[in-house]
Amino acid sequence: LVEEQPDRAASLLREHQHFHPEQTLAGVEMSVRSAQAWLRRGQLDRAREAIASVSPDGVQQAARQAAVLGWIEILAGRPAAARGHLELAATIPTGEPGTRIGALELLGLVEAADSAGLVALGIGVVAATASGDPGPLTESVTKWAVERTPGGAGLAGLAAEELHAAGYDESARSVRVATVDGWPGSPEAARALLDLARMDRTADPMRAVAWLERLIVEYPESAMAPIARRFMAELRRELPEA
Repeated sequence: LVEEQPDRAASLLREHQHFHPEQTLAGVEMSVRSAQAWLRRGQLDRAREAIASVSPDGVQQAARQAAVLGWIEILAGRPAAARGHLELAATIPTGEPGTRIGALELLGLVEAADSAGLVALGIGVVAATASGDPGPLTESVTKWAVERTPGGAGLAGLAAEELHAAGYDESARSVRVATVDGWPGSPEAARALLDLARMDRTADPMRAVAWLERLIVEYPESAMAPIARRFMAELRRELPEA
């Protein structure tokens, strides 16, 4: 319901707050899911409203909401404002391990990346989700690679994830290829090779194997390499014998 009808979810959240004001944890989780649904539509103001509709009870609940608020500020082109939210979300366990890990990754990106690059990332993600136009984001990745923008590899990796999540698979593919070519030797390039293999697994398993072979040869010390070896073994078992 939250994903398909965020307006209806907002109404249910208000009812929950009215009849069960003591159940703050459930309310916070509903506010987070509602905000995430609005963000997938590029509706930043509605996402903020969803978070603001529930006051957290304690620092753990505040940290849960802070992770989303940090991402909202990045999308809004305010990376400096995102930092405080992400620092809270990255340091306080919330019972949701993914929340803390995601906040740590975003905080690292905010600290490493060029401010202009972060602003361009936010503009591009909103254009893709709100306006159905992945072009600005893919163009930004090309620019980051050419200009060697600080933190560009991390920006490109996040851009690919957002494009894929929004259903722009071909744009995500082009960004991952650009990451491999534009930032050779980076952890993001190794991850992009693994993601490309996953994308090609069904439609073109031989090409998937080629991506994995490249990862194993060029990034033998990467944390992705053992995953690539297991993945390649699975693919080769599935391929018909010549």
